[in-house]
Amino acid sequence: MAPKLVPSQTKPTDPSINASEKRALLQQTNLAYDGGEEMPEAMDETPCRINYCTLCLVMVTGFVAAVEYAMLMPTVWSYLKEVNADRQFLGVTLAAFALGRLVFFVPMGTWSDKHCMRAPFVTCCVLQVIGNLMYGSAGYFGSKYMILFGRFIVGLGASNTTLTTSYISRSIPPRLQTRMFSIQTGINLFGAVIGPAINALIVHLNWKEGILFLNERTIAGYGMVPLNIILLILYLVVFLEPREKTPHDMLAAKEIRRRNRHRHWVGVLAHNGMWWGLQVIFCVGFLLSSIETIITPLTKEQYNWGTMENSILFACVAVVALLSVLTTIIVDKLCGLQVRYFCVAGLSILVGSLVFSLILNGGETIPKWSLLAYGGSFLYGLVMLGVSSSGIYSIRAAGRNKGFYLSLVQVFQCIGRFLGPIVAGGTMGHSEHYLYFSVCLGVALSSSFGLGHVWRKLDVRKLTHNSPENIIATEEDTDVLLIDEEP
Repeated sequence: MAPKLVPSQTKPTDPSINASEKRALLQQTNLAYDGGEEMPEAMDETPCRINYCTLCLVMVTGFVAAVEYAMLMPTVWSYLKEVNADRQFLGVTLAAFALGRLVFFVPMGTWSDKHCMRAPFVTCCVLQVIGNLMYGSAGYFGSKYMILFGRFIVGLGASNTTLTTSYISRSIPPRLQTRMFSIQTGINLFGAVIGPAINALIVHLNWKEGILFLNERTIAGYGMVPLNIILLILYLVVFLEPREKTPHDMLAAKEIRRRNRHRHWVGVLAHNGMWWGLQVIFCVGFLLSSIETIITPLTKEQYNWGTMENSILFACVAVVALLSVLTTIIVDKLCGLQVRYFCVAGLSILVGSLVFSLILNGGETIPKWSLLAYGGSFLYGLVMLGVSSSGIYSIRAAGRNKGFYLSLVQVFQCIGRFLGPIVAGGTMGHSEHYLYFSVCLGVALSSSFGLGHVWRKLDVRKLTHNSPENIIATEEDTDVLLIDEEP
């Protein structure tokens, strides 16, 4: 039934109109309540103007960060052993990177919300330059603590990932965001393939000039310095802010703030089922960082693999993750499968791989074929779960205080990435691996908690189309109700 028209001079706050008339008026004026403070982009009549030059710059920033991380992970253990560090210090060093990101995520997101995005991006580039210089020169000074604090400062700069997510969310229509985040993840994974390839090319590099000592272990620090300086210049010269809010947006946001002034952000997460997405993102960060921590010492001790072999392994891991992203994109394109079903598929593959490893790989030695089978299925399911849950969260967060809500994604991921290396480093003291795989299986199973409760809220199809009839929920469809009806 077509919505009842009400006089154009009537306001949504007029006490003389009833709930159904209010809904009709809001639909006429293209105003929908989503539990937050801003106007959802899907409801904005203004076409979304995408600046592709800036979008590519933002994507390249993530690509460079992925290259750096992929170059560092196969070599950081040998670098630490060179300065007399042990396995526990390896876990602490990897956790320091996550801690740095955790410290800066919310401040960077809030800064970009209240002012602009260029200054936070530039600040992150400066921090990356300083941190990578410290990491690269640590070998010259023979200081494991320079490696530790260098990774912490790089982690501060790596908080630009929340800015990247926020920029895409502000610039891309909600119906395209899941696909765009998948593309972004694919680009980052391509960087994760390029990093080990660079390691393979420079495995015999050994050049020294004063404090500058370039080899396969220090290049992950020194090599990123010029790249981040180039990014810094580009952000100063070519970066354009996301489109400004229209007068309609600002009036709508003012009305929404008035009706939402008593709702806390925790209530928004609970009301929209977004808490489950944060829970999954924590688990993904924990599991990914834990396997990154144990894999290099394990292959070195059991198979006597060096930088070349581990670089090839990390490249293969990135290829598997990239295949998972491509599967998500292709199936979504051809079949239009709901994103929430990708969450279930990814979680099922992930749990199955951990059960497999607990049975076959829990002993003192792990066969190569078993490790590769576990790693492939584990990464495939983990990436599918992470990408799909992040896409749902982003759509649910559309129109809210984006920088803040999307920074929560990075915060929960970094809490997981902080705890993962510490826990993994602690379990490496045991000769057998049952404890490690049991902990990982428990964390993976925790992702299923509450899935049934939020299942209907994970259906975001009605939030990803521009027509008001798909955004404004009916009285029967209360799970996607965006209008806060007053009694």
